[in-house]
Amino acid sequence: MQQTRKTELWVGSFVLAGICAILVMIFQVADVKSIGSGDTYTLKAEFDNIGSLKVR
Repeated sequence: MQQTRKTELWVGSFVLAGICAILVMIFQVADVKSIGSGDTYTLKAEFDNIGSLKVR
């Protein structure tokens, strides 16, 4: 029983480390400097014909 618990802890640790590594790689590929802060911009567009779209 003790050996099973130890094995489960090791597997859980490796899975957690793997998830953290994947998240770090995703943020590096996306070139994210910090989450939730930084420069933002407003985008405005005007269309002559929007078809059947309606304002919500």
